[in-house]
Amino acid sequence: MADNKPTKELPERVLKIAREIRGLCLGIGDDFDEMLGYKDQMSKADQRVGETRLDICAKVAKLSHEQKWETAELDVACAQAKVMAMGNRPADDKTAKTVGVFCSQMRAFAHPRVRAHFPVILTACTQAWNTEGEQTEGEKPIRKFKSRLYNLVNSAAVAVKSGEVSITSPADVVQWATDNDPDYDEDKIESRLRNVGKLLSGISADFGDPKIALVCEYLDTITAKQLKSSRDAMKRKQAKADADRLAGHKLADVKVPMPAADEDEDEDENEDAPAEGAFDLAAQLNDLDENVQLREAA
Repeated sequence: MADNKPTKELPERVLKIAREIRGLCLGIGDDFDEMLGYKDQMSKADQRVGETRLDICAKVAKLSHEQKWETAELDVACAQAKVMAMGNRPADDKTAKTVGVFCSQMRAFAHPRVRAHFPVILTACTQAWNTEGEQTEGEKPIRKFKSRLYNLVNSAAVAVKSGEVSITSPADVVQWATDNDPDYDEDKIESRLRNVGKLLSGISADFGDPKIALVCEYLDTITAKQLKSSRDAMKRKQAKADADRLAGHKLADVKVPMPAADEDEDEDENEDAPAEGAFDLAAQLNDLDENVQLREAA
């Protein structure tokens, strides 16, 4: 352990200066200790809020199941509960707004497709969350998908309500989170590209580099539909390569699932060619170079 004492004797004048500096800098100590105490209290309060949320969700689901609340009634009642939560409080009251949003979210937990199965959904999500939390290494798809247990349970209820997924075990939760990896969410990636374009646009304006300006123009044209088309084409190509490799190892009888191609895709289309609507970044960057050269020559 490092020794806080000087490793050698120092001149008295230097020690005096050190004491003066330390004495003044200690002035932040009490405030810093207080801040750490607040952080600890906030963390504990946040945990309690999360636990209370889940308890309330379970009670709402139980009431809805026992009293057979109808979907049409729920839509109106939850909207009214949100208005009532605000009451006469200011529009910028964060607590009232949070409670109001929470009231709206009860539509999923009270829905006929969810309410009877909510105890199973809650248990599966909680067990999957806790098990992943105990891991010291490896991928954590659940926490990558949702940062809080309540958010996970709420999204699960919404997904079950819409028929998107069926959750009966922790394994279902892990698979569902993996299938919804945010890194492959086309809409989110499109939004990220727009933000990157804005950032590069500012740099282009500051430095006047024509190549950066062209990249900004190109990024602005990429859509979520194109991203999905490109990824689907890549997955089909990878699946075909996997099948060919298995065949080369005399395992041709093993069936490898191939992602379905678009219905309107030509069966004779070159497998290596990008799908319709897909983009080729390398080719586009080459075009950018040519465009810059043409502009500079003009």
